[in-house]
Amino acid sequence: MTPGERKLLRIYLDDHQGVLLAGRELVRRMAKRRSDGELATFLTELLPELEDDRRRVISRLRAAGGSPSAVKSGLAWLAEKAGRLKPNGSLTKPTPLGPLLELEGLRAVLDASRSLWRTLERTDSSTADYTERAERAERRLAQVEELRLVVADVALGRRDVN
Repeated sequence: MTPGERKLLRIYLDDHQGVLLAGRELVRRMAKRRSDGELATFLTELLPELEDDRRRVISRLRAAGGSPSAVKSGLAWLAEKAGRLKPNGSLTKPTPLGPLLELEGLRAVLDASRSLWRTLERTDSSTADYTERAERAERRLAQVEELRLVVADVALGRRDVN
């Protein structure tokens, strides 16, 4: 790998550790508001996976001669916090749109994670866990989509086409 390619890899990995950091914060926030049900179970299972993925990315980043950027990490953390300020139709109480938009954000995090592992799978043959991680992200994406559709039905009102 050339020095230029190594630099690009470090940037790519650092960007993804930031996405995973934001995803972790999003899942933590979502889990605080849900103590039971399918979504709560899903979030409880997902959180350690995101944390493990981020540790793995940081490990790979260090192996490439880099380290997580405090600026990128801070911006990712701040972006998740700023996402809480979005108007959902009510300034004083939660609305059904909140969980729907959160799941859509989580879907974006998992899609980025899957893309990361598929990219590393093709470009870095040093380990076999990339495939396993990509497949796990794909399974989680399918679960998020199922949950998202249920939440969308509640938030927006299900309309039957009969």
